[in-house]
Amino acid sequence: MLRNYLKIACRNILRNKGIFSINIAGLAIGIASCLIIMLFVVDELIYGCYNENSDEVGRLVCKANIHGEEIRKAVVMAPVASNLKEDFSEVVNVTRIRMKGSSILIVEDRIFRYSKYAYEDPNFFDIFTLPVIEGNNENPLDKPNFIVLKRPEALKLLREQEAVKAQNLRL
Repeated sequence: MLRNYLKIACRNILRNKGIFSINIAGLAIGIASCLIIMLFVVDELIYGCYNENSDEVGRLVCKANIHGEEIRKAVVMAPVASNLKEDFSEVVNVTRIRMKGSSILIVEDRIFRYSKYAYEDPNFFDIFTLPVIEGNNENPLDKPNFIVLKRPEALKLLREQEAVKAQNLRL
């Protein structure tokens, strides 16, 4: 019985090649579209889930209309952070992050180039829960000119020495 159905299906496919190819192409495009939409939705839903306080964290976006052109940027002036905390009782804590372009980090006699780094307020680790492997667990950015490195960069820069003892870093 199944063999008979397969014969009939093959005959119909050979007789109507154009309709068959349009149906298969539509099915492939539909499946690909669903997968792309699903990946986008999953990415949006899990964004920031590593943070224990993710439901309490927000991002400030500046929306302005300058000379008839609408601008939407996640960049605001520096005093906005302190004013937010003073003017709105709902705001518990505020931190600022300033992404920068390329930089050069000098460790002893070696020079390293980085394409991305950020300046952050000392209370950054009060808002975002990131594990600190070595050094000050409470507040790694409590003193000026301190840096926090990801594990691969720390191994590349500091080799085998302890991160808290590497004092000869210049940015």
